[in-house]
Amino acid sequence: MFSSAIFGVLTNPSLERMRTYIPYPIYAGLVAAFFAVPCVVLQLVPHFPTGDPGAASSLSGVLLSVPVISFLAIATLSTLLSFGGWISGYRPFRKCWTHLSDEELSAAALRLRATAEAAGYRIAWSGAGGDFVGVSGMALEGNAALHSGSHFPVRVCLRTRRRASRGEADLRLENRTVVLWDTGERARLAELGAALIAGANLPE
Repeated sequence: MFSSAIFGVLTNPSLERMRTYIPYPIYAGLVAAFFAVPCVVLQLVPHFPTGDPGAASSLSGVLLSVPVISFLAIATLSTLLSFGGWISGYRPFRKCWTHLSDEELSAAALRLRATAEAAGYRIAWSGAGGDFVGVSGMALEGNAALHSGSHFPVRVCLRTRRRASRGEADLRLENRTVVLWDTGERARLAELGAALIAGANLPE
């Protein structure tokens, strides 16, 4: 029950916006800490004697320490697993356009979103300024523990910033899962990013 619930939180599209701000190891650690308490309660509470102040104090200590330990363990493990991807050259794809007028910024955001939707990305969140977060390949999340470097779940994110009379648009594509070693993920994301830019008729 808990494993499916944890998997559901890790893959829930409605949480994609949060995922764009929080590194995966931190996010995975928070999820582990959140589910650790009910797991401990279900396992330990039935075995603790009622009416014993010492037992209650011990249980309180366990309930307070388990989320911290769970967070640190999962966050550290995820960081170590991700390290191989970074030293092998994996990087998300990123393209930023600057010095855009308000009209250019709005038009670019609309074209990028339309191109992403036409390419099969599911828009999980959109903002009033044209920002959006989309995902593709979500069905792959539960199919296998490992994915190939050319076929994996992808997150696309567009953030816009308006400053005085000029604005910026920041496009980012990344693998939703942990990249243990770059086996083509970086190049694939570059291809997908270039396709979105070309489809939206924006300068590379």
